[in-house]
Amino acid sequence: MRATTPCVPTPKIEIFASSNVVCMDSVNLIVISINDTLPRKVKIGDIVCTNGSIETQESFPSSGKTAQGVIFWISPDETYSWIASPDIYTVTWGVGVGRDSLIPNIPTVSGWCWPSIDTAGFQNTVAMRNAGNYTIFPLAWTANLDNGWFIPTITQMLTMYAVIPTINISFAIIGGMQFPTHLNGMTEDWYFWTSAQHNSHEAIVVGYDGAVYMTPKSEFWNLRQIRYFTLPHD
Repeated sequence: MRATTPCVPTPKIEIFASSNVVCMDSVNLIVISINDTLPRKVKIGDIVCTNGSIETQESFPSSGKTAQGVIFWISPDETYSWIASPDIYTVTWGVGVGRDSLIPNIPTVSGWCWPSIDTAGFQNTVAMRNAGNYTIFPLAWTANLDNGWFIPTITQMLTMYAVIPTINISFAIIGGMQFPTHLNGMTEDWYFWTSAQHNSHEAIVVGYDGAVYMTPKSEFWNLRQIRYFTLPHD
């Protein structure tokens, strides 16, 4: 293992302290009830349900809904987000000829740098599948691509790591698998695959410590698949 160093309608924000707004006419103070379904701003850690709705960490337990993932990034224009799967799979990147194969259509990280716009995890996963079947590239076929899930890029994986404290709360609420930390069993055995490779026989993982490493494709590490989710519009 070698380390590298890195060179749906959009809800509106409405500011209300509660579901009541206090107004004053010329004589009396009047309390006006506000509909509790008022659109709200989606945030990191919100839970996306299988029916496409979004619940907060507070509202999910009583919603009766089933979670499909947790929001860990929202686009600046709030039109779409990335969500992380509740599950973690342990799998090898490539076996047989796949462990020594250089796939030309996905990023090859050379030296110590990678693009900051490294966000094409879906396209990378498609390219990996096109390069071979499950026997050759188990990682690509473990991702539930048919339902939109894919292997994160380095940037997408590091983006997820940046909000682990928040999304771990959500994973616990929905009964998913939390990221390991020093508080819940973090060890050096925790590395997560990305869809980037270093050369024909090494691929890139993000370590338990948030560092980026090059490791043989034949090793067994973890996959937390992600997917795009279009945010709702008014």
